[in-house]
Amino acid sequence: MALSFLNLWKPAFSSLLSLFLPRYCISCGALSENDGWLCETCEKLLKSEKAGYSPEIIDADCNLREERYFDSGIALFPFHGVARSFIHALKYDGFTKSGTNIVFRARHDIEKFAKDREIDGIIAVPLHKIKHLNRGFNQAEVLAESIADITNWTVLKRVVIRSVNTKSQSHLSAEERQENVAEAFTLFSGAIVRNKRFVLVDDVFTTGATINSMARVLKRNGADRVFVLTATKAVK
Repeated sequence: MALSFLNLWKPAFSSLLSLFLPRYCISCGALSENDGWLCETCEKLLKSEKAGYSPEIIDADCNLREERYFDSGIALFPFHGVARSFIHALKYDGFTKSGTNIVFRARHDIEKFAKDREIDGIIAVPLHKIKHLNRGFNQAEVLAESIADITNWTVLKRVVIRSVNTKSQSHLSAEERQENVAEAFTLFSGAIVRNKRFVLVDDVFTTGATINSMARVLKRNGADRVFVLTATKAVK
């Protein structure tokens, strides 16, 4: 219980700490002289990692092993190098501002994705209540709120819940990931999704199993379109 209480304060403490300590590069640890997130070398490296990268998630890197329920989507950065450092700082160190920062670095891609797209709301991939309590926050919600600041879409929090406390996906095969999250999500009691269009937000798109399981719940309950926007995508 004490650990869970401390975790609830972790994001706020990390953000407060960053106001008083010297700014170091979130990727390599060198003292940063610009905005405090990346040193000049890693700034250039992030740009080179994104050069030639296709943000579309339905491509050769999509390793989905079942019927696809989401319609289309993008991932803002490849999940390696500098971008991975941003996600790890958000997810494991509680630096919520790193989530905001990586989203705004891809503002152009988000605006392009949102243009002329009618959306009823953004849904962050939910954590199970036990995992949420242990971590203290949901990293996908941080990203969703930042995306909403750019698109003016509404973040919806009572649409889909994670009803099963699934094990971590990080070391599972594609088949194991699909099985792990197959029945992980249910529709929130009273949620109305029929004929509506949603954007699902998460930190990493790997095989698509988690996003697809969530999209299946929405589509089977009458949702018209389900799109995906993640911060990063695992690449081969």
